[in-house]
Parts: sequence; C-alpha cells; structure tokens
Amino acid sequence: MILSVADDFTGAAEVAGVAWRFGLQAEVMTRLPATLSKSPEKMVAGDADSRTEDVGQSAEMWRKWIKFAEEIEADLFFKKTDSVLRGHVGEELRACLQSGQWSRALLVPANPDRGRTICEGLYRLKGKPLDETEFSRDPEFPCRSALVTETVKGASSVKAGEDFSASEITVGDAEKTEDLIQWAHCVDDDILPAGASPFFAELLRARGYCERRQGETIDIRNRPAWLVSGSRSEQALATTARLEASGGLVIDADQGSGKHEVREDEEMVIFRQPRKLSADSPAELTERLAILLGSVLRHRKGSLPHLYLEGGETAAAILTKLNRTCFSVVCEWEPGVVTLESEGLFATVKPGSYPWPTPFFS
Repeated sequence: MILSVADDFTGAAEVAGVAWRFGLQAEVMTRLPATLSKSPEKMVAGDADSRTEDVGQSAEMWRKWIKFAEEIEADLFFKKTDSVLRGHVGEELRACLQSGQWSRALLVPANPDRGRTICEGLYRLKGKPLDETEFSRDPEFPCRSALVTETVKGASSVKAGEDFSASEITVGDAEKTEDLIQWAHCVDDDILPAGASPFFAELLRARGYCERRQGETIDIRNRPAWLVSGSRSEQALATTARLEASGGLVIDADQGSGKHEVREDEEMVIFRQPRKLSADSPAELTERLAILLGSVLRHRKGSLPHLYLEGGETAAAILTKLNRTCFSVVCEWEPGVVTLESEGLFATVKPGSYPWPTPFFS
C-alpha cells in the first residue's frame, strides 16, 4: 500500500489525484484512522494540517504519521510538500527522519509543467526568481529568497545526476520532466522522498505503474455550483471578480449569514474573503468563511450543491465544518484539480495559485 502525507488538504488531494490517474483506489483522510484495510491497489493521502501550526506542534504531527506508516507497513511513503516550499518544510523533514527508517531525504519540489523550476539552487516561477513573484506577499509564509538552501535551512542543493549521499536533506534541481525521472530512480529504502506531485508521479512510474485515467469522467453540470475562494492570489481574485460581473451571487465573509438567501434554483454562488483589507488573521477569516457556508447550507432544503474549494486551509475548514473526514477520488481534471466524494457530497479542490481548468467557470 502507498501512503502520502501533506501539510494541507489540497496537497493531499493533489497526490491522491495522481494516484487515481495511475489506476489506484485513492482516498484522502484528514485524521489518522484507527484501522485501515490494505491493498496493493490502494493509496491513502493524509492531511497532517500542519502548515499553520507552530514548529513544535507541526513536528509532533509528523511523528504520529510516520509511526502510522510503520504500523501499516506502507510500501512507499511520500512526504508531499508545497511546491514553492511554504510551511515548515525543513523542520518536518527532520522530524520524519528522526522517527522513521530513513537516513536522508530527497526533496524535489519543482513543477516544470507549471513553470516552477530549480536550477543551481535558484527557484524560478516562469523565469522570475520566486522572491520577485506574488509568493513574496504570501500572508503566512512570504518568500524572502529564491535560494532553496535559504528557505530549507541546512539542506544541500544538488543538480540532477550528481551524488547527494553526504547530505541529510537534499533539494534536487529540476528544470524539466527528465530531471524528475532521474531523481525518481535514485530513491531506495534508505531515502525519504518528498516534494511536489510531479515527483510523486515519477516515483509511481519508476515502480511500474502506468497512467490509466484522465479527466472529464463525471458530469459536473447536474448540481448548483458553489465556489468558496479563501485565496487572495491574483488568479483567485480575478476569477471571483469575473463571476461576479457575469451575475453570480456573491457572499463575502464579513456578511452575516442572515443577510442573504440562496434560492434553490441559484446556479452559481460565490463565497469569498472580504475585498477590503481586514485586521483579522488569514486563519480567522477562513474560519468565518467556513461558518458562513455551513450556516447557509443548513438552511438549504434542496440537494447538496457541488462545492468548488480554492485553497488548502479553506478546503480543510469547510469540510471539517461539514463533518467529512474521509474522501474518495472520483476524478483528476488536471494535476492539482481533483474532485472528491464523501457521503453524497461532491467537492472539487485546488490550490489557490492554480487556475481553474476549462470545464469550470468558463
């Protein structure tokens, strides 16, 4: 069985979507399960929900997941990290190494297909150093340097194909898919693989799995669409503004739930963060958004809408309020955009910085 754990919900969904693409039965879990049925055709993606915790709590969460991985005797354990290295990446990797069977970690966070490349230790987004992009304005983990060794303290930067046996944590350069393939073939039982979902895909391919599925296998038009955008990325702001201009019902998080009614025949509803700057923290705004959506849903008499959740913290908060903790992957539309199902609720999730693919909101 394969186990991957991410530090946020959309990260877990992203790698589960990759596993679904490779023909595996893929599930996403937000809690450590008491028991788990094992199968060589099964993959579980856990959400440690550690990105917004302090360093000490984050490390403890990861130690528990590593213990669980050993208990179930996972054939492959993959630590999913944010592709632009937000969160406590170095500290969590060290906690995993201290608790697990590995002596060193190989971190490959690049995503060349999305223009996220690392060359000689310098991270670029579509050719621009990462600290000169919108990620330098991230409200919780602003990028201060494009050098990966400054973001992941104590790590070494190594080119694809070079020896990395002397380093406890290695960040691998990757400018193209061929680099990911080369790194995937370097992983053995002594190495903890970590990074973005394209590296995970190449790890599966190196183990003999083949891509069997692709998107557009389900009908997304038979339910009302409720978009919940907790991201303030340029991409997310532009999408909600366009939908509002086209007539979608907009509900901001600073509005009370009693101020609006959502008709049963309303096809498009947009829940979003306030447009004005707020003194509240991102976590407080996300919690308010989750409470608001939960309140509106409780007063709804018709069928459940299809939820489109933008941003990992937002997705986790919303689904927790709805008492959903285990999900099956039903479709990966494109890498990072995944539809999940839990007890009749359908939710399509993606990171805030990724665009919605063509079938959605076009």
